[in-house]
Amino acid sequence: LSISTTSSDSQICPRFRLLVIGKSGVGKSSLIQQAFGINEVHVSEHMPGKATIDKPLISSENGRFVLHDSEGFEAGDSDNFIAAKAFIDRRRKMPTLAVRDQIHAVWLCLSIPLGGGSLLERGVEELLKSRKEILGDIPIIVVFTKLDELVDKLEYNAKKSGQYDEAALEVKKGNTLNELCIQPLNKVAGTDILHTAVSKEEGYESTIGQLIDLTTTNVETFLDPEAALAMMIAQRAHIGLKVKASIAYARPLLFRYWRGIAVGMNFIGFTMLDCFSKIHEDIIGVWNLYDPDCVRYISDFMLQSADMLLRSTWSVKSSKIRLSTI
Repeated sequence: LSISTTSSDSQICPRFRLLVIGKSGVGKSSLIQQAFGINEVHVSEHMPGKATIDKPLISSENGRFVLHDSEGFEAGDSDNFIAAKAFIDRRRKMPTLAVRDQIHAVWLCLSIPLGGGSLLERGVEELLKSRKEILGDIPIIVVFTKLDELVDKLEYNAKKSGQYDEAALEVKKGNTLNELCIQPLNKVAGTDILHTAVSKEEGYESTIGQLIDLTTTNVETFLDPEAALAMMIAQRAHIGLKVKASIAYARPLLFRYWRGIAVGMNFIGFTMLDCFSKIHEDIIGVWNLYDPDCVRYISDFMLQSADMLLRSTWSVKSSKIRLSTI
């Protein structure tokens, strides 16, 4: 049976390569676990002072993802900042066609300063001010971590004062996040810096999805469409984003894909079940779904994809019918 076009194209950039910057305790490991479905992440949070930015971290749990880890740029320690700049520069100077070897995005992880501390270290400020020169077109997203702790603190204070109101609390959350994080960031980096707040805790899954969507959109816009495809394949936090990406990518190729299956040299003697099994194999393999029991994510993906493909196909047919009657 035919080979998936997405599978063929994804070989241009088979892995999404992410540089994560953040000091120990900011929550890098849990963020990577949530976003890419990896249970064991050995970054500098577990080995303070021993992170090697040049060493790619590839987990057997998700071969579509490569992590490069850099510790934070703490006051009085310029070595990590110098090492990060040199690493990014080396990767940027690789041949343009070697998309697979370049850094595709940077996540700068900063813990929301609830204790009255400073949001930005001097090295981080220098990186943000010089990001155009250092990163070029590589998107950098500032990730404010531990959003749940901010919300918990606000809820506690509201209940303690006897003035708890859900709508007012939402406004307070936005205002506090703006005061503690966004304003200090904009003051240093300007208002065009990408940022979002996340939490790994239950009930905050949408925040990880927003980070993934923001990253993918900007990688596709400013860097490379194949790298954006690699990001959607690598991420395992949001099945809906995978469906959206698969449909967007497959729509122009839909009829060619089915025709390719039908006229393939090995099609004779195969049943329709064989054809659907091949498509099922493509979906699981190409889109990097992890579901050992083959129940939840794969079935959701199949159902959502089928629904969206049918609606997309009907829309195309309807358009042709309308055009033919004019």
